[in-house]
Amino acid sequence: MILAFFLACGTDVGIYGIRETKQADTSVVESIDSAIEQEPSSEPDSAPSSEPSSEVSTEPSSEPSSEELDGTVGLVVYELEQVACPSCMGVPQEITINFDAKFHDKINESHFTWVPDNGTCVQNLNYTTIGVAPKNIGQSLTVQGGAAFFTPYYNGMSYYGTHMEPQYARDTLLSVIAQNGSTFQFMTLHGFDYIEP
Repeated sequence: MILAFFLACGTDVGIYGIRETKQADTSVVESIDSAIEQEPSSEPDSAPSSEPSSEVSTEPSSEPSSEELDGTVGLVVYELEQVACPSCMGVPQEITINFDAKFHDKINESHFTWVPDNGTCVQNLNYTTIGVAPKNIGQSLTVQGGAAFFTPYYNGMSYYGTHMEPQYARDTLLSVIAQNGSTFQFMTLHGFDYIEP
């Protein structure tokens, strides 16, 4: 989506952003849109305290070990691409929505090594993927939440699906459900309400 906006503005500058990344203990999914990170809740003390509450640490409680490389992880890209002038850019429509999920065994490499540092601009964004064998976790996934409900199918490399704008639920928590019953959630981006050529 963001990339399409800047393509509509010209090819001189490219900016790319990642809102959040989620890693869970049992099943890990990284999302370019955003992911919900649920912090453990604690019960309030029975006696009020005048001291400020402490921040929840986002640092791991221990050093990573080789045991943490067991399991399945992946990258989910749910993309809302919005172009101000479709005919100027040679695309058939103003808004295109794609879902692409790739799963694999855990590795010690990030999916985001190609993303420029915050605050930097690049002329040519070189999207790269990590070299890892894809993992088939079923024939399809179910994605649902708000007005959104669609089924991306496994194509041998990833789970891919596309749909029209009315099915895109902005600022909505979506659940992704695999055929084996495992699930994860992520929050969709709002995108632009209106852009001009």
